[in-house]
Amino acid sequence: MLHERDKPQQMRSKKRVEVTLQAAKKVLAESGYASMTLQAVCQEADVKPTSIYRYWPNQAALLTNLLEVFEEEMAALILGHAEDGDSSDWRHSLRQLIGDITDYCETNLWVYAGRTALSDNSVFMQMHRQTFALFAQHISRLFDAMGMVDDAKKLHAAQTYTLIMDAYMGAVSRDSGNREAIRQIQDTFMEVICAFLAPYFEATSS
Repeated sequence: MLHERDKPQQMRSKKRVEVTLQAAKKVLAESGYASMTLQAVCQEADVKPTSIYRYWPNQAALLTNLLEVFEEEMAALILGHAEDGDSSDWRHSLRQLIGDITDYCETNLWVYAGRTALSDNSVFMQMHRQTFALFAQHISRLFDAMGMVDDAKKLHAAQTYTLIMDAYMGAVSRDSGNREAIRQIQDTFMEVICAFLAPYFEATSS
């Protein structure tokens, strides 16, 4: 059992972690990964570098932590749709999902810069592939909830859908903040997604 005197220190440590992560998101969104040094993040967070080395010994560890945050929050979003989605209208459900993903990214602009860092940096390529595989599993569960039956085809469909959505995020990031441009991008990608997935769902219903 923890002593009462230990709790304030733990609370301060937790607060320091939260403040530092928020600062990292801000620096990443505004200046990109190259500028998201521990020194810059600490300056933004107004914390001493020595107080965060136990959590993030370097810049890469900090980006890895942010990726974990992204994976957890996106998983909750996707699996929430799997629980609440309308299996009778998969097109409508996927349009809602793409809208929610867009809203998430527009609210968390650091995601765009983080995605670019993962794609451009050879050190992070394996991490990028692991994130792809994880999201494909979540999307497979979503397709299962929508009534897609064939497991082999479902996984292939989920993997391809994940690749399409990664391309979508890249397209939206270039027009971030422009609602009309983003709406047009959504419409274009929905046409691609529906054309790709229709045979999978039609085969399920036949």
